[in-house]
Amino acid sequence: LLHDYKSNRNAFADLAQSLQQRGNAVIVPDLRGHGDSTRVLLPGGFGERTIEAANLRRVDFAAMVPFDMESVRRFLVTKNDAQEVNLNKLSLVGAGRGATGARDWAARDWTAPPLAVGKQGQDVKVIVLVSPTASFKGIPIQDALRVLADRRVGDLISIMVIVGRDDPKAMRDARQIHKRFER
Repeated sequence: LLHDYKSNRNAFADLAQSLQQRGNAVIVPDLRGHGDSTRVLLPGGFGERTIEAANLRRVDFAAMVPFDMESVRRFLVTKNDAQEVNLNKLSLVGAGRGATGARDWAARDWTAPPLAVGKQGQDVKVIVLVSPTASFKGIPIQDALRVLADRRVGDLISIMVIVGRDDPKAMRDARQIHKRFER
């Protein structure tokens, strides 16, 4: 479960608890610059800097999937290898900015090259995008949508787009994203 911009993992506390009570394994990380995730190591490991959601730069948002979500994936692989979770049934739920992360993580997962010793990627089977934005801080949407809307991927993954009717911009963005998948 991936929270929205300027939110934190507590936004999903009730949903996470409900899903866990139904037997689902749930992970709700604080995204970079949010909640308890406000320190990042400097290049080369020489110290760290404090980051806050309001001051995140484009490079910070772009780093969320290849670094932060990759850390989450490695954790899930460890749990999968210990037979504590089934990574082959991975579902991503993202709200607002979290929907951008979920979309980009799924696209990265489906474009991972196979390893000589086994499967890598293609674990995401469901994506739920709650009030997704068509653009966020200059993070391109086209590449991820192209991957996820590809028939070879689209036939293997379920995607749900949810939006409230009271926000015209959110409705417009959600419709734009939905049309890409609908094609």
